[in-house]
Amino acid sequence: MNLFRLKSITKVLCLLLISGLFMVVMVGCQGSTTSSEGGSTEGDQASTAPSEGDKTDAISIGTGSIGSVFYVLCVGMADLITKEANISANAEPMAGSDATVRAVADRVVEFGMVNASSGVSAYLGENQFKEEGRKPLRLVAVGHQSLRQLVVRKDRNINTPEDLVSKNIAGRRRALQDVELVFNAILEAYGIPKEQVNNVELGDTEETEAVAIGTVDGAIAAAGIRASDLIELSEGTDVKFISIPEDKLSLILDKLGPAFIKGTIPANSYRGQTEDVSVPAIPVLLLVNPDVPEETVYQVAKTIFGNPDKITALHAEGDKWTLENTLKNFPIPFHSGAIKYFKEINAWNDELENRQNQLSQ
Repeated sequence: MNLFRLKSITKVLCLLLISGLFMVVMVGCQGSTTSSEGGSTEGDQASTAPSEGDKTDAISIGTGSIGSVFYVLCVGMADLITKEANISANAEPMAGSDATVRAVADRVVEFGMVNASSGVSAYLGENQFKEEGRKPLRLVAVGHQSLRQLVVRKDRNINTPEDLVSKNIAGRRRALQDVELVFNAILEAYGIPKEQVNNVELGDTEETEAVAIGTVDGAIAAAGIRASDLIELSEGTDVKFISIPEDKLSLILDKLGPAFIKGTIPANSYRGQTEDVSVPAIPVLLLVNPDVPEETVYQVAKTIFGNPDKITALHAEGDKWTLENTLKNFPIPFHSGAIKYFKEINAWNDELENRQNQLSQ
């Protein structure tokens, strides 16, 4: 091969290589239409439907602190999603439901397990989210109840909320503002001025530690039934769970609003607790960012609702994550991926569609 021909071939190959690199750059630029912060405005999220065919290869589920009912369930669900849906899933512990809904809205995580008070307040832009405005959120499932339990040391002579006067109670948590709402509603129902009780602010899980060592007389514990930190507290310290009579609980629930319902701690859930205990409760929601692809959410819904025995085996509260609980008076509109699954199993109807449309306005 002569030198001239070799140079010609080399030149052609170089041009082809440059052309190929140019096409790669152009395709990459066309795909990068989101903001530099990796998100979009709320208006963009509201108007852009998730892709039907795409599926995310990996997801994160924001959840409660390590050892909480939320955490145990989300770790188990993530493992099941990884195995059943071929989506790499992991659970990310966060500092309460308020922090989790913000993370879901900002797409720090794709999914989040939160209490309905935080979820509904964020979706509507009310209460602690009033200054921030409405958060882009969609619903996937509704499960167990998160209870707001008044647990006190037995040696502090507290038998009813009326005995809280002059006591030190951990009734405020910065990352979970509904704790203080519940505490104030209890005081109001019993006619106790807030200034007559020392309301102590503590961090996530710190309240049970404070009760155990005696730096506070009691606490409003935000947890599910048989939460590990409350089991540990009751095993190591003589405590009691204060039950609220029906008439007072009705006043409290009216004050707190529709996100709250009556909850019950079954007898013998904790050491020394021999009777049922009535307390305020909040349903727990699995939320998702609206921009998560439809196929991803469909696969997550299919995994959760299609494996009831495996979800039940994760925790004592696992059997509450059912279609019945999910479709009954849902407080936030569903993601289209969840609706796709409901339609596939003939669980979706005109009544649910009407409620979906009302909540989406």
